[in-house]
Amino acid sequence: MEIKKINLDELVIDDAYADGGSFPTSLGTYNGKWYQSDARDKDGNRYRVIWTKVDWDTEDESNACNWDSPDYVLDEYGYECETEDDFMSMIEDWKADNAEEMDDLEVTEIVIEDGKWVGYAKDEKETYTLTDDGTGNIVINYSGTR
Repeated sequence: MEIKKINLDELVIDDAYADGGSFPTSLGTYNGKWYQSDARDKDGNRYRVIWTKVDWDTEDESNACNWDSPDYVLDEYGYECETEDDFMSMIEDWKADNAEEMDDLEVTEIVIEDGKWVGYAKDEKETYTLTDDGTGNIVINYSGTR
């Protein structure tokens, strides 16, 4: 089964609320407390958005976690989805594993095209597209000069 890719900017996310218990993830079962929210996309598909990295001691709930970067997005069947944050993490890992020439590569946009992640990037001289080859590896393609 292919992992569904979700652009968080395209979801309508309801107000979050505290919850707890357990749910399955790609790394095993998460047990504990979290914030979660119901969400839906433009086609009416429903999702569960979850934040597990929570500061439970804060008095200001707006500072309890990074609301722009949930830890999990589950589809209506409970399957974990990939977000643009996941793809950006893949790019950052790829940059760290490659030559220093990639240090100044700046990702300017991440979109979903034909069901695949595409990152648009630039450095001082050129522009590039970055894609996931389907096995977790990043493929870089030269697009042109700036």
